[in-house]
Amino acid sequence: MEQETKKKLVINCGLVCLLRDQEGILDSFDKITVNCGRFVVSPAIYTRLNTKKTTINSGTILVKTVGEKILQLNDNAVIDGSTDLKDSLVLATDSLIVKGEGLARLAGAEGLIVLGTLYYPASGDLGSLIKVDGKKRPYPDEAQVLLGDHDLAGALAAVPPDAKYLWIDGTLSALDTASLETAKAAGMRIDCTSLFTYEGLYAAYGGLFRCPNPVLVGDDYEITGDHFKAARLPFSGPKVYVNGDFSMDAKDLPLLEALEAIVVRGRATLPVSVAQAFRKKGRAGDYEILEGRQVTINSSVLWGHRQFTDQQTAGTGEKLSVTVNGCLRFDDDVTAEDLDCIASLSCNGAVLLPSHLKGALAPRIKDANGFIGDDAEFEKMTGHKINDYAGGFMNGDTEYEDPVKEGVTRINTGSYILI
Repeated sequence: MEQETKKKLVINCGLVCLLRDQEGILDSFDKITVNCGRFVVSPAIYTRLNTKKTTINSGTILVKTVGEKILQLNDNAVIDGSTDLKDSLVLATDSLIVKGEGLARLAGAEGLIVLGTLYYPASGDLGSLIKVDGKKRPYPDEAQVLLGDHDLAGALAAVPPDAKYLWIDGTLSALDTASLETAKAAGMRIDCTSLFTYEGLYAAYGGLFRCPNPVLVGDDYEITGDHFKAARLPFSGPKVYVNGDFSMDAKDLPLLEALEAIVVRGRATLPVSVAQAFRKKGRAGDYEILEGRQVTINSSVLWGHRQFTDQQTAGTGEKLSVTVNGCLRFDDDVTAEDLDCIASLSCNGAVLLPSHLKGALAPRIKDANGFIGDDAEFEKMTGHKINDYAGGFMNGDTEYEDPVKEGVTRINTGSYILI
């Protein structure tokens, strides 16, 4: 007799709202798992979930009775006097800016759930916010509000030409004199969470800004973007400021030595062989020191004896620091001596290897947050073959599911709303 297929729904989202299910979507699943930061559910659906095999892992659970009107807002929406919220449950999947009479409109809503932050005029009636579930932050009434990171030219273009007060919840990059002169001529005042500019520009235009901890770059440094690799150093000046993270391999040492100085605002990822040379040239906000060249595996990869032979015949003596986020399989022809070129291995996914390699790999394992072993061990532990289960394993499930007996639907988004 053919076994009945069971269905499972796995939802991995920041915000999950299950308020109405007129099409009976949830009823088609035998098992439901919800992993989220905030879970909003109507009493009717909450009762239905309790009749199933349901697992809910959430920072906050809000059981909310809803009326007829549900309004969804996205992408830093603005609520003002023209917004009709009367008797509506408002779901905001991003931040919200409330302006002017928007607070009065908000008071007429049935409720408001905000995944980001609600920004409201500082002089507004706080009683209007009593129905808001989420973070709230006031801003000066007379300010033009911008959210997120901006460069000064873009920020000026985003507000009315006669604006005098700019309030930014984010980082403002002020690196060009023309935009600074425009702001100065307009008599503008700018408040921002973080300011990024050159020392000389700050000395000349610092009076425009109110920022508790500005990041000031030396005037003789060339600023680069985030995730900057040493291979691009020849295209930069003698002094480099990396506005983000930086990485290099041992072979890039001559490029580093050619610099006068380097400053990394974020993390510098370096092989141990160049760490001392880097410190002679500059500094970083944080360091990750590797025992060899960094190799990251995010998919499914097979390494055989040939790959290790190529590494050895390259003649550099360079070792590898391997991070596995996907699946790495060592072929049967790999020898224990081949693994000598691996300095360290971190496993966040699956590493499959023949039994004769286990002893050689063991002392090289730095972190093991996934599965490391042979196919037989995996099948013995789970009752399933690795090839059948690979899809679920890579998606981070902690339960083992037979893809033949159990149909699994996964939803991995910022928010999942069923209304």
